Parts: sequence; C-alpha cells; structure tokens
Amino acid sequence: MTWAGLATLDADQRDAVTRPLMGGAGAPLPTFLNPMTDARWWASCASRSELKAYALAAYEAMSAKDQTAFFRHIGEVEIAL
Repeated sequence: MTWAGLATLDADQRDAVTRPLMGGAGAPLPTFLNPMTDARWWASCASRSELKAYALAAYEAMSAKDQTAFFRHIGEVEIAL
C-alpha cells in the first residue's frame, strides 16, 4: 500500500518523503576497479539532491575541453521522460 501511495507522487515529493527514511547514499566511495560501474551503483542509491549536487560539482571540476565533450555527449543521449 505504501508503494502505491509513493507511486502517485512526483519525483520532488517522493524525494521529500523518502529522504528522511533512506538517508541517501552519502559521499561516493573511492573506486578501485571500474569507476563507471561504481559511479552508476552510487547513483542508483543516491537521493535526487545528491545526484544534482555531485553532477554539478563534477561538471564544474572538468576542464573546458571535457565540459564541451560532456555537453556534446548529453546532447546526443535520448532522455526518457
């Protein structure tokens, strides 16, 4: 019944309701084997606010060349609505 109730909420509302219960993912751990696999696992556990904060911080830390390549990449990816 709880799942059905949460499914009726939009993403912001769901995040506000579940964040106090789930606690989010916390800071990403150091990666040892495959950074992309580890990043995807962390992102699957992270709250919406954590995703937004770390994504922006990572983007801002990139060189201008990497920012351009990243921007080009996300422009080519089809976004599921």
